[in-house]
Amino acid sequence: DWYYILCPLIGLIYAIVLYYKNKTLGEQKAWLPYVLAMLRGTAIALIVFLLLDPFIRSVFQDQKNPIVVVLDDQSNSIGLSSNADSLAAYETRISSLNANLSKLYDVKYHKFGSKVADTAADSLEARTSNLDQALQYVKDNYADQNLGAVILSSDGIYNEGKNPIYGNYNIKTPIYTIARGDTTLRKDLWVKNVFHNQIAYLGDKVSIQVDIQASNCVSQSSKLSISKISGGKANTLNRENINIKSNNYFKTFTFEIDIKQPGINQYRVALNKVAGEDILDNNYKDFYIEVLDARQQILIVAHAPNPDISAVRSMLSQNKNYELDLTYASNTNINVKDYDFVILHDVPSAKYPIQSVINDIKSKKIPSLYIVGQQTDLAMFNNNQSTVNIKASQKLSNKVQATVNSGFTLFKLSDNLKQNIGSYPPITSIFAEFDLGPKTYVALNQKVGDIKTDYPLLAFSENSGQRTGVLTAEGIWRWKLFNYVQTQNYDVIKELLMQSVQYLSVKEDKRKFRTRTNKKLYKENESVYFEAQLFNANYESINEAEVSIDIENENKETFSYTMSRTNDYYTLPVSGLNAGSYTFKSQTNSNGTVLKDKGKFTIQSIDLESYDLTARHNILNQLSTQSDGALFYPSQISTLENILTSENKLKPVLYESTKTNSLLNLWWILGIAILLLAVEWFVRRFIGSY
Repeated sequence: DWYYILCPLIGLIYAIVLYYKNKTLGEQKAWLPYVLAMLRGTAIALIVFLLLDPFIRSVFQDQKNPIVVVLDDQSNSIGLSSNADSLAAYETRISSLNANLSKLYDVKYHKFGSKVADTAADSLEARTSNLDQALQYVKDNYADQNLGAVILSSDGIYNEGKNPIYGNYNIKTPIYTIARGDTTLRKDLWVKNVFHNQIAYLGDKVSIQVDIQASNCVSQSSKLSISKISGGKANTLNRENINIKSNNYFKTFTFEIDIKQPGINQYRVALNKVAGEDILDNNYKDFYIEVLDARQQILIVAHAPNPDISAVRSMLSQNKNYELDLTYASNTNINVKDYDFVILHDVPSAKYPIQSVINDIKSKKIPSLYIVGQQTDLAMFNNNQSTVNIKASQKLSNKVQATVNSGFTLFKLSDNLKQNIGSYPPITSIFAEFDLGPKTYVALNQKVGDIKTDYPLLAFSENSGQRTGVLTAEGIWRWKLFNYVQTQNYDVIKELLMQSVQYLSVKEDKRKFRTRTNKKLYKENESVYFEAQLFNANYESINEAEVSIDIENENKETFSYTMSRTNDYYTLPVSGLNAGSYTFKSQTNSNGTVLKDKGKFTIQSIDLESYDLTARHNILNQLSTQSDGALFYPSQISTLENILTSENKLKPVLYESTKTNSLLNLWWILGIAILLLAVEWFVRRFIGSY
């Protein structure tokens, strides 16, 4: 800082040197040299001062009022347990509280049910209560600010999220609770929980666990039924009698139902009402199971009986989604058109060329697996598939073992298979030259004695949308038997066969226009998300054309939308749909061609709020006690207001900030220096000194 002392000194020295005994001013008034010296010295001092790049530091103070967060529960359970007069009185009181607190504090008012809303929500229409999420919202958005208090107005009932008592919200401020609802234990019988698989396969048996609870219904009886809902009609599947033996009754029932219809299946668990029961909305509960039809019809066409056929059938039949048929090539009426997958064992052969069968397989693009044996006619085999070409001058056999191709990536092979299959006994292959076709992937290679070869033992290819597999040897029944002797199971060979069939039989979607929902079953408070893709001739995703979609409910009401273009596909979120089953049809026009798609989805009703209307004021009281707050009832809201406004508990916070600015940015200082020099120059010019 001592450099700044030199500034006036340099200005003074400069002025003295310039004006001391200056003879050009000798005829002027005596005081004039002093004035001009002062002007020049001051200007020079200012310029030197600015050359040092001085700065000034400014300190600002900003006062932030405390934040008061008001969380107002809008769940349906409050409306069901309160009368209109009490609801109206509460609305008046909470509005007055917000208005009066806003005069002193920064009030953040939020309504919540399943989630927190920044804007006003429909009053008491929330289908679920999530106190945990509401308090977590306060933590995420306000915990690092000047949070003075949290006011939680609720009945304490939660049916989503965890118990708020055990939440780690890190809210270091009092939580004041307003206890709403009714704590009276009514006479009530309700379905508390239904546990089931969300997804099942056609033909499965599914176990359903139902939890029943009752209060103040001792010595009364009811009936529990489970029904399948179809077309608005209920078909009862099972019934159980219930004898309620205590005022606080709980019992679990288990049902087993057969899954007989693919798609979204709707079921209902229902209880007959007991005498004096007022609330009946919780006497039933609907649930949905998505049933997948993964069945595949598999046909085995064989030259003649062979142990391999028995081994293959026994392993594939363990998959309940595979339905197997066996026929021999001598059958002149083989129809493969109704099958999803065909295994050709030792055919085509010279005796049974089955060319019409193979032609049907190729024309219908049915995936197939060839097992090459000693009876296979190699010329016909080579002409009918392009996976492997086998050249043999004469029919000689070769004993081969398997080695795993490390570069195979079409599907995963377990470490157990990779480590053990090489030690399995030899099987019989043809002594020949093997050439791979285009786009052929080899899973297993042949090992002859100790020599590892590049000849394929198990290979796969895909040509024009049809997948084909070739096993170039027979005798895998030996592998199955050896596997069982070693481990008392045949998991390794079954894995190899199952993985091969699964890869070959997967149907690839080649449609140029596709529309789907991100899932098949939604809750009532969820948005249904649609996604569509349009492809050009090269199967590149495009979105130049417009896509429309019509959604139809069970009452044949139609809702029409236009999908939005997003990147190179189409999207559409739809909310506000009521519970029920829906179908949708989408359409677009691409280069003059109309393309259509359709699908189904189901929206599941959620009525968790009606299952239990007994308020949990103990939870609210514990929340307040843990945070040094207090519990109030709606009639005491004015008392809560007085505590927050008159006891001076909530303090504002002063935030101090510092700002540094260079004086070079203050143009007027340089302007003064220039002005002083200009005045000095003008005076000297006027008196003729220049």
